[in-house]
Amino acid sequence: MEKRSEPRLVRLGRYRWRDVAALQRRCFENPWDPGTVREVMEGALCRGLGVENSVSGILVAYALYAVQRELCHLIDLGVTPGWRRRGVGSGLVEAVIEQARAASASTVFLEVREQNTAARALYERLGFTRRGRRPRYYPDTDEDALVLMRDLP
Repeated sequence: MEKRSEPRLVRLGRYRWRDVAALQRRCFENPWDPGTVREVMEGALCRGLGVENSVSGILVAYALYAVQRELCHLIDLGVTPGWRRRGVGSGLVEAVIEQARAASASTVFLEVREQNTAARALYERLGFTRRGRRPRYYPDTDEDALVLMRDLP
């Protein structure tokens, strides 16, 4: 009988930047440059959570975030295509929210491509609301970003 793979939540140390960069290439049309991934993950405020395949140990999703005072910035979230629509992304966002609460943050915010309807729907289901726009935020397409926020009780 084959073992069924389950998602396993893990903390991502700075040394996992190569894994995150590789996963970004599987998740996005326009991933960050690997040097940018490393720079962000080595930043003093950056924290990371990931989801690994419990059988193989391969990273299948990640969230990078930073908490400073009352604000938590969800910097980046990626889920490999084969693991989408299985609750992995929403579970990661909820885990980030719990970490933000534990750090006494009162608000979580993020930027999302205006045309990324799947991501926007995910965040809206999780209680995020639109609070602003960043014109031409994404340099690869000059697309605007919507700023979404969720206040934490």
